[in-house]
Amino acid sequence: MAKQNEPNADEKQKTSALGPRETLIEAGLTLFGTRGYEGVSVREICDAARMNIAAINYHFGGKEGLYRAVALHIRAQLQDHMSDQMISAMEYLQSENHDPDEAVERLIAIYRGMIRVLVPGSERTARWAKFIVKYQLGEDVPSHELDNLEMIRAVAGLIGIARGRTDDERGNTLIGLTLFGQILVFRINRKSSLRVLDVSEIGPNEVDLIEATVLSNIRAILNAERQSND
Repeated sequence: MAKQNEPNADEKQKTSALGPRETLIEAGLTLFGTRGYEGVSVREICDAARMNIAAINYHFGGKEGLYRAVALHIRAQLQDHMSDQMISAMEYLQSENHDPDEAVERLIAIYRGMIRVLVPGSERTARWAKFIVKYQLGEDVPSHELDNLEMIRAVAGLIGIARGRTDDERGNTLIGLTLFGQILVFRINRKSSLRVLDVSEIGPNEVDLIEATVLSNIRAILNAERQSND
């Protein structure tokens, strides 16, 4: 009998064409995400990957090295989807001329990209989300690349320009994290979201509605902030 939460037959078939490092990362992504860092052993990961128990030490230097490699893998996938928006935002922040309306539009582009990556009902993003949530809820592991401080700082910088308060770094960061939450709820609180929306999955129509609602909320919040600071 297969152990609970080990990669299923479809996942094993998909990883069979990968190299040893990638196969271990896929097995680690599944098992760390479902059972946590402490909840899975090196042997279980190697068994799921159908590899020798020495493979993790050989390729990653140990369990922690594999965990970090999984985090880097997720970050690389997210960056592939968000690179254009982030490059545009960073170039804008480094420029000399800052217009509040333009800052809002660059924020909208970042949040729209996040919605399109994280909200649709794909197996890939569901696996990422499980891994990320385990870490963000306080799992006792070293901090890693999924803290994504670069994106948070860029968002805070844009919010500061949009609300006319570049001096309020902490306040800008808090607003940015609050806005992220409007998106993440549809991934972290998935089952309840499906029930209250009376749908079996979040498909393209639901994604469009969520995007329109979230982006409208962002514009309204930033507009209210700007008016309060005038």
